[in-house]
Amino acid sequence: MAHHLLKFNLQPKVIGEWQPIVASQAFDTFYGVFVKFVKHELPTEDFKLHTYYCMYKIQNFKGAISMGFHSEPDFRTTPGFGEDGEPYDFSFRIKLSPFNRDWETKIIKHHSENDLSIPNKIFESLVDIKNPPSFMYNSNEPDQSLYLHPDQYKRDGDSYLKIEYKSTSEECNNNLNIENEDLVGRHPFICDMTRSITR
Repeated sequence: MAHHLLKFNLQPKVIGEWQPIVASQAFDTFYGVFVKFVKHELPTEDFKLHTYYCMYKIQNFKGAISMGFHSEPDFRTTPGFGEDGEPYDFSFRIKLSPFNRDWETKIIKHHSENDLSIPNKIFESLVDIKNPPSFMYNSNEPDQSLYLHPDQYKRDGDSYLKIEYKSTSEECNNNLNIENEDLVGRHPFICDMTRSITR
């Protein structure tokens, strides 16, 4: 089965339990991102939106680099299309960075015109991964960097070898301009699990 067809089950009605929304890797670290629905307030005459109180957690499973939240996760109710061209109904926006110990958020309030627990709605987790701090890594000057990005360079003595990627899928190569792509956090063809379906 193609990995993009796999989905997490997301249950917004389940309060107080961590639920997976991302499984991926960056900087040679395999990690998962989880959401916990803490509270749901129904619309009222004065405030006509659903209010969801959520917390987010990242678990680093394998790898030497700790990934953490670069900023608060966001939530969008606007439908869209994922990188694979498949449509989604709602999206989580998650910003991560390496060498970061911010592994759990405080309670964050999200508003929605729609009840998120309607069955068979698709959530896409859109993950933005930042480069290491500039004092550690400069992608244009690897010889001046304290850290080498494992998906961008290999060291060979005093030489630095830039890594390039090419997929065996022509369609995938046509959708990604490798020469102009600033590889951030991982190589471009990594298999992510970022899609959930409500149950």
